[in-house]
Amino acid sequence: MDKKKLIPACLGTLLAIPILAGCGEQKAVQVNGPQNSDKNAPDTVSQTQETYLAVDPNKCIGCGRCVQTDSAHFIIDSGTRKSTVISQSDLGSDKLASAISGCPVDAITL
Repeated sequence: MDKKKLIPACLGTLLAIPILAGCGEQKAVQVNGPQNSDKNAPDTVSQTQETYLAVDPNKCIGCGRCVQTDSAHFIIDSGTRKSTVISQSDLGSDKLASAISGCPVDAITL
């Protein structure tokens, strides 16, 4: 699916269009519509997204090391028997950093 088609034509004249790109990455988006009066202005808008804690369920093996290290951010889901994020607060904590670095399969991203 072409993402440019998802932006209505009437919004093409805006200078900034919010785009969700995922955990802290940057994404350039082509802006369609009338050009800015400044001929040297770029045709793209760059936006940085907020930090977000996540566990990849396809990588997680449910060892529970993250829960033992930082129970404020993780639990083991009783249904899937895999780690689940329960909090998006205090993402700069030392315990969280230890849990991320201690994951044996690198399933935790920030």
